[in-house]
Amino acid sequence: IIMGTKGSTEEESVAMTLTSELVTEANCPVLVIPPRKQEFRVRNIALALGTDDMDSSLALGVLFDIARAFDAKVHILSVLKEGEEPRLNERNQSILEYYFQTLDYHHAFPHNSDIEEGISSYVKQNDINLLAIMPRNHATKSTPSEGRLTKLLTMHAQVPLLTID
Repeated sequence: IIMGTKGSTEEESVAMTLTSELVTEANCPVLVIPPRKQEFRVRNIALALGTDDMDSSLALGVLFDIARAFDAKVHILSVLKEGEEPRLNERNQSILEYYFQTLDYHHAFPHNSDIEEGISSYVKQNDINLLAIMPRNHATKSTPSEGRLTKLLTMHAQVPLLTID
């Protein structure tokens, strides 16, 4: 599914838009194009990913296919709170290596107490052209997410956002 969004300004409430509602419910990839986006080249893709074990990694195949088609660099992005140490969980590392071993990729661990702000800052600082997220809960030992971060990223994204599930 490809959709546009009107976005949301900081002054507005974080009311759910039709697009942000769709990305949390869809059972297929959704590409969200932010307002006023006139050019779309994919050279750098950031995948925002937590540090918990992933239950399902099959969705990463979609991201691999896109990165390979555009010969794009993949930034695996795990935003940590201040004081947290970067850790590469063995299971996730194996999954990421399996999917991305033939691509140019690396794992970044920026620190920021606000995850959305940490992702947005990384996107701006690293010339990211496409932000990818897995909106459903893909962690084996955590409580299912209500999708708040997905909704915020959908409404505030400055680059196209790909939700993969």
